[in-house]
Amino acid sequence: VLIPMVFGPMIGNAINKARNIPLENAGADAMTTSFVPAPEIFLAGAIFTALSFILIPLLRSAVKKNNRSSTPPLRTDYTVDETPFPEYPRPQEERSKWLNLNGKWQFAKAKIGTLPSEFTTILVPYSPESQLSGIESGFTLEKDEYLYYRLIFTLENKNEVTLLHFGAVDSVCEVYINGSLVGSHRGGYTPFTLDISAFAVEGENEIVVKVTDNLTFTAKGKQSKKRGGIWYTAQSGIWQTVWLETLPKNYIRSLAYSFSEGKVTVSAFSNGVSQTISVFDEQGSLIAKKDFIEQTEIEYDFKAWSPENPTLYSVTIENADGDEIKSYFAYRFFGIGEDEKGIKRLTLNGK
Repeated sequence: VLIPMVFGPMIGNAINKARNIPLENAGADAMTTSFVPAPEIFLAGAIFTALSFILIPLLRSAVKKNNRSSTPPLRTDYTVDETPFPEYPRPQEERSKWLNLNGKWQFAKAKIGTLPSEFTTILVPYSPESQLSGIESGFTLEKDEYLYYRLIFTLENKNEVTLLHFGAVDSVCEVYINGSLVGSHRGGYTPFTLDISAFAVEGENEIVVKVTDNLTFTAKGKQSKKRGGIWYTAQSGIWQTVWLETLPKNYIRSLAYSFSEGKVTVSAFSNGVSQTISVFDEQGSLIAKKDFIEQTEIEYDFKAWSPENPTLYSVTIENADGDEIKSYFAYRFFGIGEDEKGIKRLTLNGK
């Protein structure tokens, strides 16, 4: 209604001028430009409105297409080396001897049930939808497709146990070593480890990872095929560090800390072999050293951790079979206490 009322007089005046009809002589044969538009004005307004309904969606579609072109809308100047994230990915159980498998992998996308025919290179651990992966912008993985990753790596000085770690793969994957299926995993947000001791050999090895990602049946957070608003571009494939360790049979399998007043309880499992723990203060001075099997207690005048004083204690644990890990802890414990009004509150170090 408003469009003809606003644009009607303008259109009518233009038509009158085109027909050489002076405004003071405008009569039944002229387009009126006063308060009541002629029927032709409403017709012109209706045509204008119809064109608007056609052109506006086309314009919006063109803008969206342009936003998803080769230049990502949130482009940054962040760059990475050929081996992204070179640091050991598990700082509380760090080993000095490990193999980082991040870097350039062979990559393809294919229909489920078929073999890939065209290959390119991807930079792991960036998902193919991200700019840093090196894959062309606009990449999407459909429900009937899968991702194919392949890498040739060299394993030197193979020990009794060889573990292959994935920080995260979105979202369902199968892993093959030298042509044999060694395991699978479901869940795009959780790390997993595969024992590939029986499949890996000293020297050259092949690893293949096949990935599917159906957003309908898996945890997806705010991922969407149509980004915008609170929704972000759906991600798929390997998106956290991949690394490998070769270890003795009785390696340190787990490590945990618990805290109480003036005491830290350390639990570490090495399949029953003896272990030695060394604890260092923030200056690097040795403050405790003990032998144990699975659990031990360290008593010391520890400085309580707080946001104001974030003190960390370094730890080294070595077992009788030669496995060694470096770790750290903050002396802190949580509880529930009452404030001055008798209301229960969470407490840090008893406060």
